[in-house]
Order: sequence, then structure tokens, then C-alpha cells
Amino acid sequence: MKSSITYTMKTHSGLTLIELLVTLAVLSILIAVAAPNFTNISSGNKLTAEVNGFVGALAYARSEAVTRNTTVTVAAVPGTPTKWENGWTIKVGTVPLRESGAMPPNVVVTNSNPTSLTPIDFRGDGSSALNNISIKLCDVNNPGANKEPNIDISSTGRTTSSPNATCP
Repeated sequence: MKSSITYTMKTHSGLTLIELLVTLAVLSILIAVAAPNFTNISSGNKLTAEVNGFVGALAYARSEAVTRNTTVTVAAVPGTPTKWENGWTIKVGTVPLRESGAMPPNVVVTNSNPTSLTPIDFRGDGSSALNNISIKLCDVNNPGANKEPNIDISSTGRTTSSPNATCP
């Protein structure tokens, strides 16, 4: 009787040094191309958060005006009447309801009519004391990259936001 002998060949699994280096080179090129885009996305997200906070404050002020049936004012922090970047307060008369801290240093609040950056009053019926105001929040470090938001407040008090402002 003959015995059968089988030989099996071992296969090695893994990566060679050359394959690993080529993979790392391709990965580093992809990261170098994608990194600037992540910066723009991050900057855009921060600006969007500021806009949402500001629009939310305006909606809150209007809601409080209707609830209390009195005038509620949204104004830049005391001492900086037209510098909304330093923060804002929501108040009924002299009683503060809410306050916001300063915006990031790269965000600037602008308007085509600088006199309309004075306090915004919402009356007891929800209407605005100002006629159709338009406010822009601009990222001075990245102008034009994020389609800066435009915040519109109609005379009826309705607040809308759209990404079509042109910033300086």
C-alpha cells in the first residue's frame, strides 16, 4: 500500500512595504485636496449657527410681544447701539428677557441702510415698527464663499432668512 503525501503551500496574507507606502501617498494627496473644503464647511456652519440664533431671537421677541400684548425690543448690547456683533438684548421696557453674547470676531452685521440697525421693536400685534429691514451677517475671513445669509424683517414682523446676500 502506497501512502500518499500531500504538500500544501502556505500563502502569506498582508501588505508589502511598497503597497503600504503607495496607499499612504494616495491618502495624503486626498486629504490635502479635501482639507480646504472642510474649512469652508466649518466656517459656513458657524455663520449659519449665528444666523439661526439671531433669527430665533427675533422670533422669540415677536412671540413675547404678542403674548404680552406690548412692545418688545431687540437691541444691540448697551454702549454699542449699532454694533450687533457685540451681542444683543431682548427687553420689555427696561426689563431684560434674554441676552446674547458676542458673535465670533470674523462675523460682521451689515445693512444697506445703516440707520436701520437701530433697535428693532415688535408691537403687541406682532408687527415691526420698522418698515422692511434687511440685515446681512458676513464672514469677513471668507467673503462670498458661503452665500452669506440675508435676514429680512417685514413690516408685519415676519422674519425670513435666505442665502443670497452680497457682502463687502
